[in-house]
Amino acid sequence: MFSRTMTSTSMTCENALEHLINQSWEQCVGSGDKIYVKQVPVLVTKMEEILAIDSTFTKIVRDSLSDFVAKNPMSKFNKSDARKVIMSSISPKEFASTLRNKYGLTDEVVWARINTSKTAQNDTFHIWKRHQDTAELRSKSMKDEEIENLKKEVAILRQANSEKEIQLRTSAREIDRLNTRVKSLTASHRDRGDGERSLAAQLADKDAALVESAQQCKKFKDACIEYKQREKETALAFKTLEKEIEKQNEVVSFLQSKLPVEKGSNAFKDFLKNLPIVKESFIFLKYRHELKNKRLLLTSVLSIICMFLLMVNLVSVIYYLLLPMVGSFGKGSGIVYMEEEEKTRSPGLLDLMSAIPSVEKFIYECIDW
Repeated sequence: MFSRTMTSTSMTCENALEHLINQSWEQCVGSGDKIYVKQVPVLVTKMEEILAIDSTFTKIVRDSLSDFVAKNPMSKFNKSDARKVIMSSISPKEFASTLRNKYGLTDEVVWARINTSKTAQNDTFHIWKRHQDTAELRSKSMKDEEIENLKKEVAILRQANSEKEIQLRTSAREIDRLNTRVKSLTASHRDRGDGERSLAAQLADKDAALVESAQQCKKFKDACIEYKQREKETALAFKTLEKEIEKQNEVVSFLQSKLPVEKGSNAFKDFLKNLPIVKESFIFLKYRHELKNKRLLLTSVLSIICMFLLMVNLVSVIYYLLLPMVGSFGKGSGIVYMEEEEKTRSPGLLDLMSAIPSVEKFIYECIDW
C-alpha cells in the first residue's frame, strides 16, 4: 500500500517516523480520539515492535515525559499532540541515524518491515472475521441444541402434569370415601351422646378438683415462701444477736481487765496471773463463748489436768522430804547440856509450837494426812 502511495525517493528512514506513529496509533488505539499521556510510550514500543528492535526510543520518550506525567497524570493527547511529543523527543534525523548506525537497517529494510506489519494487520482482520463467523455458527448450533433440550423438558413436564392429574383424581375419590366415613362416625357418635355427656360431666368434676388442688398448692407455695422469708429474717436477727453478745463479752472482758487488785502490787498480780492453773482457767473462761477451735479448748483442758497432777506429785515429794525432818524435830529433840552428870535438854521445835494450840493442830493434821 505504501509502495503505491510513496515514490522510491521518499521512502527513507527520516520520513518513516511519521508513518510508524500513524500505524502504531491505528494498532493500539484504533478509532479512539485521545489517549492518556502515560500511554504515549506504548505507541513508541509498538513502533519498535514493527521495526523488530529493542526499547531504545521508548526509554528516551519516557524520560522526556516523566516530569509532565508526574504533574499531570490524567492529561490526554489526541493523535496530533502525540505525534508532536514523540517527534520532539526523537527527531527524524536522530531516528534515522540510530536505525542505520546502531541497528544497521537500510531504507528498504525499514519500509519492508512497515509494509509487512500493515499486511499482517489486514490478515489479522480476516482471521478475526473467520473466527467471528465460526463463533456465530457455533452459537446458532448451541441455540438449536438448547431449543431441542427445552422441547424435551416441556414434554417431560407435560407427562408429569398428566401423572399429577391422575393422582388428583385418585385423591378426590379418597376424599369422598373419607367424607362418607366421617358422616357414619358422626351418626354413631350422636347415638352415644348421653354416655359421652355423663363422661364430660365427670371430666368437668375432675377439672374442678384439679383447679381446687392447684389453688391449694399455690396457697402452700405462698406459705412456704413466707416461712422461708421469716427463716431468713430470723437467721439475720440471730446473727445480729450473736454479734451483739460478742460485743458485750468484749466489753465485759475489757472491764474485767481494768478492775484494780485490792491487795498486793502489780508484780503480785502478774505472778497470780502467770500461775499455770490460774492462767489456764483464765484462758478457759475467756474463750468459753468465743472459742471456735475445739482443738485449743481440748489442749487447755488437758493442760489443766496435767498441771493438777504435777502439783499433786510436787506436794507428795515435799511431804516425803519433810516427814523425816519433822520426826527429827519431835518432842525430846532439843539440845542436851551435860552439867556434873546431869542432863539438861533445851525445848524442841514441837515443844515450842505446842505453846500455840492452833499451830500444833495444823501440824498434826498435815502429818496425819
